[in-house]
Amino acid sequence: MIVSNYQGYSLAAAVIDDIKVDPFVSLEKFKLPPNCSLQFIDTRYVYTARQLVAAFMSAVDAYMTGTSRARKIEIEILLRFSGRRQINEAIDLAGYKKGDRSVCLCVIMHGENKLESIIHDIANCLGGIVSSSIERGSLDDVLKLYRVSSDELECLVPSRGAKPAELLIIEKIVMSSLS
Repeated sequence: MIVSNYQGYSLAAAVIDDIKVDPFVSLEKFKLPPNCSLQFIDTRYVYTARQLVAAFMSAVDAYMTGTSRARKIEIEILLRFSGRRQINEAIDLAGYKKGDRSVCLCVIMHGENKLESIIHDIANCLGGIVSSSIERGSLDDVLKLYRVSSDELECLVPSRGAKPAELLIIEKIVMSSLS
């Protein structure tokens, strides 16, 4: 699980495995705290935790500067995460797919709260378990999502503390706000 705070917003994200109940059906009954929203991301595209944090911070910046494309922060995070400009395309590509047994759950709140307990409560509601690892995406799937060629990847020099693919992914996320 990761937790990040930025500009008065908080994010907690975790992979929930062995889901037994469709999140969209079961969460209609789940009572979220005020100012709390959720986003479900396809685990095939979660290559690093920093990728989620970059999407979160980019979405918050868009809200703070009035440049967001979506009315809801959870949708803006999915837009930034996917590197897309169209909401439907972002949902189709990087959103949870019905029938998947794992999902990356993002809990977003304005202000701080006990986000970790919300993650665990939702995991219980879905009949799943919180995984100890968030990084599930294969390099091939992630490069396809961000439209990165292997030639682009080979041009990058490895840096300390980050894989070349991770740097390229974060660049695509941040640059998606400019296009």
